[in-house]
Amino acid sequence: MLSLAIAVAISASIVRAASTLNESRFKPQYFTRKRILPFEDLLRYLLSMHKTSSQSALNKFLERRGMTMSQQALSKARSKFDHSPFLKLFNGVRDAFYGAKYLPTLRKFHDKFLVAIDGSETPLPNLPALLEKFGGTGAKASSPTARMSIAYDVLNDFIIDAAFSPLTVSERDHAKEHIENVGKIIDMKDSIFIMDRGYPSRELIDLLSERSYYLFRLRSKFSTEIDALPLGSHIITMYDDVKVRIVKFTLPSGEVETLMSNLFDLDESEFKDLYFKRWRIEVKYDVVKNKLEMPCFGGFSENVIMQDFWISMYLANMAAIAKNEAD
Repeated sequence: MLSLAIAVAISASIVRAASTLNESRFKPQYFTRKRILPFEDLLRYLLSMHKTSSQSALNKFLERRGMTMSQQALSKARSKFDHSPFLKLFNGVRDAFYGAKYLPTLRKFHDKFLVAIDGSETPLPNLPALLEKFGGTGAKASSPTARMSIAYDVLNDFIIDAAFSPLTVSERDHAKEHIENVGKIIDMKDSIFIMDRGYPSRELIDLLSERSYYLFRLRSKFSTEIDALPLGSHIITMYDDVKVRIVKFTLPSGEVETLMSNLFDLDESEFKDLYFKRWRIEVKYDVVKNKLEMPCFGGFSENVIMQDFWISMYLANMAAIAKNEAD
């Protein structure tokens, strides 16, 4: 697998690249004068800061230089460039992780990657501009909230693709985007996409049927024909011409679990464990939200929120590389 040392070297080259600054600053004159925090150092600080005590972290970062900087000055500096440096870091490390050199070393299930897709709502600072941009939840839909979504390699503990959007973009819309983007990184025929009850639809089934493999958990009443099937494995035709496999089994709670897939050659006994591998994406959301404190945004603008989102995605993968190496 990709080592932490190489991932750090890739990151350093992206941070130092002139194109990273030139393509992200909003005006050509930004970051051209000598500053307390030059652009490269600013990026390094934002990747290392502890969000719940940002002024303290900033002071410690500058202490060895014998300098100080206010939170207001930091916010002003952040407003001069977009989130693209952190997206570049995420993409650069991701592309290396799945590069030809390391691809054979990655964990698979029957020679296939297991890619779980799931979304989550993220509360935002309570500002009218953010409510207008992203939409709201709660009483009278008045609490600004965004939708985030990730495509996650559950066996290699790695976020392959991520999205952050207004609530008007549905989880299924994100899933379609993830599937297309994952297909640019790894061969679609080498992937099994695993999704929960909110995702099954004709559009996604059609998208995946001929190109890849999928495993959906179905809600009750998704199909009266499927509800009527007994426990076990069944091959049926849906939407007039799409052949699918339905696997039904009883959980310890007594509830009947129903799965839909196009894995026609997989032994029926493996489906239960295969689906429950999806649980690791829930653990990853816990890491992003609680350990990396992603909802504790370092500012109140859409720009800073997008910066913090991609910082969190990048750091989650760097932490996973470190953990894989330690293991």
